[in-house]
Amino acid sequence: MTSNEAGKPEDAGSARNGGFGTPDVNYAEELADEIVEIQSHVTRETKAEAVHSLRDERNELEYERLKVEVEMLQAKLASRDAKNKDRLATTRLRGEYAEKAYKLAMGSISFWIVIIGFEATVKLVVPERERILSDPVLIAITTGCTVNVLAAFLGVIRGLFPIHSSGKASAAKKKKKDKKAQP
Repeated sequence: MTSNEAGKPEDAGSARNGGFGTPDVNYAEELADEIVEIQSHVTRETKAEAVHSLRDERNELEYERLKVEVEMLQAKLASRDAKNKDRLATTRLRGEYAEKAYKLAMGSISFWIVIIGFEATVKLVVPERERILSDPVLIAITTGCTVNVLAAFLGVIRGLFPIHSSGKASAAKKKKKDKKAQP
């Protein structure tokens, strides 16, 4: 404690507050209130900055996630486009080769008809003459034409309706083979 000019003791609170003689308790409460106000102001600002920072970070993460998702979808779309182009090319080729197989089959049958017709015509015009083509030759020509026609149509059918073995079908076939192999 200090003393003033009159010699009266002066309390510490009055010296701090301009000599008005207010007690230290009020001054401590005011300081405490100011500290709480400053802390709440700082806390509000800190919280606001933290919230803003978290929002920015969350938005950046969301942007990156969406960016990756878009890239994945673009890759999937490119893959599907490539598959569609391949399918269109395959379909075009199937049509082209189906036409060629049809022409081959028609040519074989036409050739067979011409040979048989020629043999019949010669037999009708010159009845006493021996046959130009013997039975084994006619059988060979007929067999050759039949094989050509069947092979052409089999190729066309396999090309138009391919059999894709899926994982389930392959597994089922493997199980059947395993069962047959076991005694």
